Amino acid sequence: MTRSILFISFLLAFCSLFYELIFSQLISVFMGSTILGYSLGIGTFVLALGIGSIVYDTLTINQSKNLKRLFYIELALSLSGLIGGYVTIIFAQFITSFPFLLQSLILLFPIVIIGFLSGMELPLLMGEKQELKEKFHILGLDCIGMFSAAILFPACFFLLGLFKTSIIVSCINLGVAYTLLPPKRACMIEKIIVLSIGVGACLLFIFDSHLSVFRQSLFLRGVS
Repeated sequence: MTRSILFISFLLAFCSLFYELIFSQLISVFMGSTILGYSLGIGTFVLALGIGSIVYDTLTINQSKNLKRLFYIELALSLSGLIGGYVTIIFAQFITSFPFLLQSLILLFPIVIIGFLSGMELPLLMGEKQELKEKFHILGLDCIGMFSAAILFPACFFLLGLFKTSIIVSCINLGVAYTLLPPKRACMIEKIIVLSIGVGACLLFIFDSHLSVFRQSLFLRGVS
């Protein structure tokens, strides 16, 4: 169980930073500045991480349900990765006349959601361990996961593009969510939900070339 928790910690941190980089790149297009987009994206992500951790510490009562909570967080993150890009592009169509500050807040909304949910992941995983040494190991793998995402992001971006990369990362989150389910028939509804999201992700990946035409038309309207 210890090794699986460590591996999950690595994967979740990997996915979280990948999402942050994907959405920072996306909002940079609409802001017209890569430096501004990434600066605001990273700053917002870190702030949301902290808020998520604080909220977790405030609300959590029953530690025995940590893995169940983590399952639903992974589902939410997976869905955010699948539809967040489209939500950002659609938002951009209606905010061109808004003040810049308000535009930035709206475009950063997906990063806020992902950062907030990701901020709960590490405390939930660390709550599964009692020894301080094991908690440090989880924290260490979390940092290594983020480093790995930062190294791999440029290659994935140029080879697959933002949206296909986001789909793959969403599937990783979904896979983690599935592994958190106990092998019981009582979890059949949760397994059906995971399967449904997985099918949706596969369809988005298969028809990405068709959807790219739709995205490009929205991009042009959003940046004009």
